[in-house]
Amino acid sequence: MSTGETTTARAWKRDATVFLSGQTVSMFGSMLVQYAIMWHLTLETKSGVVLMASAVFGMLPQAIVSIFGGVWADRLNRKWLIIGADGAIAVTTVALALFMMAGYTELWLIFLTLAIRSTGAGVQSPAVMALIPQLVPTEHLLRVNGIFQSIQSAMMLIAPAAAAGIYASASIIAIFWVDAVTAGIGIGFLLLIA
Repeated sequence: MSTGETTTARAWKRDATVFLSGQTVSMFGSMLVQYAIMWHLTLETKSGVVLMASAVFGMLPQAIVSIFGGVWADRLNRKWLIIGADGAIAVTTVALALFMMAGYTELWLIFLTLAIRSTGAGVQSPAVMALIPQLVPTEHLLRVNGIFQSIQSAMMLIAPAAAAGIYASASIIAIFWVDAVTAGIGIGFLLLIA
């Protein structure tokens, strides 16, 4: 292997590691909020209908928007799509935190936040999946995608327990601030990639 090939191999590995690390941190924060809101609504309302509505507001927009998100990821700058979506999700979460700190805890406000966050995820997820092949050489793509899928599966196991633990020991508002920080870390890592 020549020096040029070694440098290129180091460059894509560094970029892929930075990207996946940032997305893992951001994904963890987003999942924390999703599960924390579920715990919060379950404990506060004790209503199955409210929990069902939160699932609809939290998932349906993503399912609909991701259809267009894939097209946008093919036509627009993926890096900025991810940054914009992640930033919008974080700003929405911070806004909910500020409203709740001021005493506004109406269900419609939580549902609106869930819908906006879900819409952002519908843009972010396809852009993330489309950016990986842009960073990773074809011969290594299967392995890197496998690693990312494993990380996502691990987050699905860790996030609910972590959300319950933080919610029990602090508050839902604390989890909202954690999400804002993790989104900032994810965006910061992405900005390091050319």
